[in-house]
Amino acid sequence: MSHQLLAAGTDGLSRDQMIRMIQNLKSDIGDEVRLLVSEIHAGSDLGVVISEDFVPIDAEGWDISRGGVSMIQFGDGVMLRAERWDDTDLGAALARFDEIHVEAGLPPSERFSDPAKALAAGSPPVAT
Repeated sequence: MSHQLLAAGTDGLSRDQMIRMIQNLKSDIGDEVRLLVSEIHAGSDLGVVISEDFVPIDAEGWDISRGGVSMIQFGDGVMLRAERWDDTDLGAALARFDEIHVEAGLPPSERFSDPAKALAAGSPPVAT
């Protein structure tokens, strides 16, 4: 997988569509799976770019990590689009995130120095 459109829709994803998307992901990587967000690269009112690890448990009980980068777009309180890239394609995910800002007539997204740490401490992230 180098790039995969997981979901897209102008009205947002319905509950059933979200369930189907998750079931498709689980069928690709296994029934027992955990999603761990390892880093937040960019974020705005339009969405977020994250690095994540899907950690399925194999038949023998071992954790097998599969990393990736996801861009998730929101609008009117619902998820409008989700795309996923290999973990080596962060630049492509950030470029796509900038594109959705330009399409919405907004400046390209801000990059945050360490948003997860800042939010955990109760402070707003610092743009870099």
